[in-house]
Parts: sequence; structure tokens; C-alpha cells
Amino acid sequence: MTATRLSICIPTYNFGQFIGQAIQSVRKQHLPGTEIVILDGGSTDDTRDVVARYQAECPYIRYHLQAFKGGIDADMARSIALAQGEYCWLLSADDALADGALQRIYCDIETARDVYLCNRLLCDKDLKRQRPQSWLAGEFGDFDIDLGDDAALWQYFGRAGSIGALFSYMSTIIVRRESWSRIAPDPASMGTNYAHVHRLFAMRAIEGKMKYLAVPLVLCRGDNDSFLSLGVARRHLIDLRGFHLIAQALFPGNARLRRSFKEVLNREHHWVTWVWLCSVTQENPEWQEIRRALPDYGYGRLTLFAIECLARMPNGVTYAHLLRNHAARIFTRSGNA
Repeated sequence: MTATRLSICIPTYNFGQFIGQAIQSVRKQHLPGTEIVILDGGSTDDTRDVVARYQAECPYIRYHLQAFKGGIDADMARSIALAQGEYCWLLSADDALADGALQRIYCDIETARDVYLCNRLLCDKDLKRQRPQSWLAGEFGDFDIDLGDDAALWQYFGRAGSIGALFSYMSTIIVRRESWSRIAPDPASMGTNYAHVHRLFAMRAIEGKMKYLAVPLVLCRGDNDSFLSLGVARRHLIDLRGFHLIAQALFPGNARLRRSFKEVLNREHHWVTWVWLCSVTQENPEWQEIRRALPDYGYGRLTLFAIECLARMPNGVTYAHLLRNHAARIFTRSGNA
């Protein structure tokens, strides 16, 4: 029998309309030594029936049904615990692997890194390809990072243009199961929806190595963020609270790395984002929660005052975009961008 080299771990809840495409994307390029591990957190839709149809033809699919929805932090960790592969590729049930992705990752795991991070292809809700997305700003090929090297990590955070570079998007993460198991979960991070971010960067303690793969290996289904069911303000609070907490836990004695880590979120959610969000929620108590969180990301009282003034102006969001674009042109002309 072929030893299991790679487990495709799919924690899911009520994604029956999508999970078939995720499974099929693996099935059509399946390689010996690959299994699919599905952890169903008590779905009430047709998830179980969809999976059963594929299981009839694909004996490498292992389906586990639990009676409750554990939440993404707990269910992601349990899907890895149930896996048998040397490596685990975390895959959301509404995403899919790009053609050739398995062959590519089998070649890469020969380099025996602890974690791999690839890029993604943005798609519409029907999974029709639109454009590739890189987690880093600028042109970069593949490269390695020693997670325990503060200087290298600081440089990596400086290159990041999206929190996807901080492992926020689970479908682009491949992790060595033994390395993951050596890191204890952080109780304070559980429930943030980003407990895995802490666990992966905590591999610093075991001299963990990461490889960044510039190639997009995952198809991301657009306009399907399940966290948006909480409302747009709550969705942003997940990021603000989670990454602040994780930065404090990961780098307690290194203010430079903490700032650099959190600056990645500032690039993803620029101040114009907060002008817009304030404009649509300023009469809502949720804006006050966001306002209280923003000082953790360097927003002072004057900046917050300016954001709220712009948000109250007619066409204030448009004006904020113009200000941002004008500032970008000035910096570019002066050679500072």
C-alpha cells in the first residue's frame, strides 16, 4: 500500500452546494498517497449526501461527521488531527485546487519545509477565473524564510500587501503535520478565527522553515465570505481584534515585529476603508467598537476625528479616495513609494 503523503483537510458546515467542486478538483488530478479528510461540523444541508456520492468511487475520501459546529479554529485543528498524511493542505469547502496543483506541491514538499504558502486565483461565485492575487506587493519568485529569524520575518512583513501573507486565507496553506502537532494551541487565540495564524508563526520556537510559493494553486470563490453573515462591521472587527491579540502573543518582547506584523493589516484595510465603514455605521454602536480598536493599529485621535469628519461629508468616501490617490502620486514622484 502507498503511504499517505498528503492530506487535503476540508472542515465544512452547510457547504453542500460547493463541496462537490472542491472534491472534484482533487479527484481529477489525484496522485497516489493523497487522501481527502472531510470534517463536517453537523451540517443540516445535503453535504453528507454529496460526499457519499464521491466516496462510492473514491476510497481515499474519509468523512467524519460530528454532532456540533466547533467553529473554524477547533474544526480546522481537528481536521488535521484526523489526517494521516505527512503534510496537510487546508482547503475551504467552497474553494478548489487549480489544475496541476497536486503535482506542483508534491515536488515542493521534497524540500521538507514546515509550512508552505501559495498564492490564489480570484474567481466569481461560480468559480470562473478572474485574476491571480499575490500576497506580496511587487514581483517575487519562490523563497524560503526562517521563521525564527527576526530580521527575515521583519523583511517579509514589509513585503506583504495582504493579511493573506499572514496565513489568514486557509486554502493556501500546506503544513507538515508533525510540526503542527509540536506546537500547542494558544487558548487565547481560540475563537478569533485565526488561531492557526498563531500556531504557524509559533513554529519560530522549533526553528520552523516556511517556503513562499509565488504560483497561484487555489481557486477562490468570490463574494462568499461566510463571516459577512455577522455584518460588515463585525467582519472587520474579526481582523482587528484577532491580529492585535496574535501580535501581542507572538512577539511580546519585540515591538518592532509587532508593529510590522500589524502594519500588514493597515495595508489591507487602508484608512479609506474606515471612512467608508464609518459612513455606513456611524449611528451604530459597532462603529464605536471599531473606533476603540483602531488605536492598536496606530490611529491617533486627530486621525480618527478626520475619518469621522470625512464620513459625514456628502461624497466623503469619494473625496477620501481622491486624497489617497493624490498622496500616492506625490510619494511616487518623490521616489518614496
